Amino acid sequence: MSTLRILAALTVSTSLLVSGCTSSDEPSAGQAATTTTSSGNIRTDDVQAALDALVDAGSVAAVAQVRDGEASWSGAAGLVERGGTEPASADAPVRIASVTKPMVAAAVLQLVDEGKLQLDQPVEELLPGLLPKPVTVRQLLDHTSGLPDYLNGFDSAAAISARSSDIVTDDELIADALSLPWTTEPGSEFVYSNTNYVVLGRIVADLDGTTIGQSLQDRIFDPLAMTATTYPTDAAIADDALHGYVLENGSYTDVTDYDASIWSSGAAVVSTVGDLNTFFRGLFDGTLIPANLVQEMQVVSPM
Repeated sequence: MSTLRILAALTVSTSLLVSGCTSSDEPSAGQAATTTTSSGNIRTDDVQAALDALVDAGSVAAVAQVRDGEASWSGAAGLVERGGTEPASADAPVRIASVTKPMVAAAVLQLVDEGKLQLDQPVEELLPGLLPKPVTVRQLLDHTSGLPDYLNGFDSAAAISARSSDIVTDDELIADALSLPWTTEPGSEFVYSNTNYVVLGRIVADLDGTTIGQSLQDRIFDPLAMTATTYPTDAAIADDALHGYVLENGSYTDVTDYDASIWSSGAAVVSTVGDLNTFFRGLFDGTLIPANLVQEMQVVSPM
């Protein structure tokens, strides 16, 4: 996978959420008009210049919403898709990829707060027989489980494209992962793996007695009024959605119209920069989970 990168629209929310900016030999995709509302003390020119620079560096599009108290500003650069003419908009939906993970983590920590699971509880107690090694909830959350990443089984853009319309189950994704060598022993070191969050999605869904998509709707999207955010159950996405690509050896493969099941609870959510700001504000101001659990989310190891 070393030569294969996801090149999606860059989204700038409370923090810079980078989905894979890369340089390109092609001309700039162009700049889109910005929308400014109640910008207050926000240095809009600086933010817009940063968005333009991302597009100049090769990103298909870059969109941002910046908030300062009740003041906000939204801007965009680039195009909806490669080769198109429609300018990108900060209001457009985009597959947010792994920014799905903090939403799933927040749902897990809500269950911790409700006393329905514990951070150091073995997965075996929650989903018996699923994993062959002793892994805890905490190790899934912080990527120290050693679980192989099922996406590492796709060694080319063609391999990913071949699965674009497949409907796969989480059990199939986990089985794909377990067919690969474990990266480390559980708890020994940090190795990023999307499979960790597929398993966490299974845990949340099992404890809630529903799907992970419905759990996120009930626990995150509805309470925060994130009306532009969905957990898709198929490949459908709005016509004005910003496109994402796999970049491999200079060749682009559009991965926008993919069945969401292949991304699962590690990367399936579709949202906007405005809703992402709403999510992170709700996370850090204690609306979603108490402060002690927010602190748990920010514990990082030297690795």
